[in-house]
Amino acid sequence: MIWSIQKHYGENVNMYYDGISATTINPEISINDDKKVILDKLNRLADFDGTPAFFYLHFMSTHNVGIMDPAYMVYEPSKLSSFGRSTPLTNLINNFDNRVIQLDNSLKETISILDKKGYLENAIVIFTADLLSIPVPESWDGYSIFEENRPEFIFQHEKKYHSCIWANDTSLYQYVYNKHTHIQELFDMKSEITQYRNIIDQFDKERLQTVKTSLENFYSIKLD
Repeated sequence: MIWSIQKHYGENVNMYYDGISATTINPEISINDDKKVILDKLNRLADFDGTPAFFYLHFMSTHNVGIMDPAYMVYEPSKLSSFGRSTPLTNLINNFDNRVIQLDNSLKETISILDKKGYLENAIVIFTADLLSIPVPESWDGYSIFEENRPEFIFQHEKKYHSCIWANDTSLYQYVYNKHTHIQELFDMKSEITQYRNIIDQFDKERLQTVKTSLENFYSIKLD
């Protein structure tokens, strides 16, 4: 991770390390360098001692601010202009493909390091990404909210917020409940107009009640 946001993780985190932390060891490196931030830190990690562990790793390789290793500049031309709209499409595609190659290698090294240190003997590894649309490998467990066999609702809980997400052919909705203020909001995430605007008053009341009941049942809570 690149931003100093340790305080947001609370006291139940044994170790927090980001790009800014890495620069205290070597001021010459970039906070957006996956190899010198994430991989170097993992290499210095102690071997697994039997204590259950959880790792969350955020890679920057596929972001334009991520530092690229010339070894992974496979496709050319890939140089981006200072103004994105003036960059040729070929360059944009090649740049992203190069970054994906670098990310793939970083993930391979990550798995290798954790395996050698004993952390993967009995482990679950989860990869997440946004803005990505590829066929799901048959060997993967899980589901996409865009698949026909998806569950009707997907639930999320973060601190004071409980939310429920569901989709239909034209929209992707998210209902959000604040347990502290009891404020309820509903957003259509597929619309640039409504994704930041609460549309709960315009939504079908009967359907909304079904959503709220499902959320209550899932988390065993009572919405006010």
